Amino acid sequence: AWADLLGGRVALVVDNIQAALPHRQAGRIRILAVTGRERSPLLPEVPAVKERLPDYLVESWNGLAGPAGLPEAVVARWAALVAGAAENPALRARYAELGMEFPASSPAHLAAFVRDQLAFWQRQISAANIRLE
Repeated sequence: AWADLLGGRVALVVDNIQAALPHRQAGRIRILAVTGRERSPLLPEVPAVKERLPDYLVESWNGLAGPAGLPEAVVARWAALVAGAAENPALRARYAELGMEFPASSPAHLAAFVRDQLAFWQRQISAANIRLE
């Protein structure tokens, strides 16, 4: 996508800030908006799409997943490790430098979030009448 944008073959790319910043710093692109809940601390002068379209919210996210049937003790151990990492000031600072957040979470929260995301995108796909070809 970046090669096509920089080569003039496409007019717009939607990607994460970390991928866009080097191109902006080199003067090759203009960042028009961010898609998160609010303006990014890395780009405070760039508006969030949500400022113009209040119902719009598309965020990138990450989660840890394991195979179905993973023993609860293993899930609990990984959840505790992630929770501990989320409280680490150095890690939080590094994430902030990259324009990212490391929110406290839990396996139940991630499962609910994924369900919500699947439902949200299903509604968007249905409303737009998008079909596989």
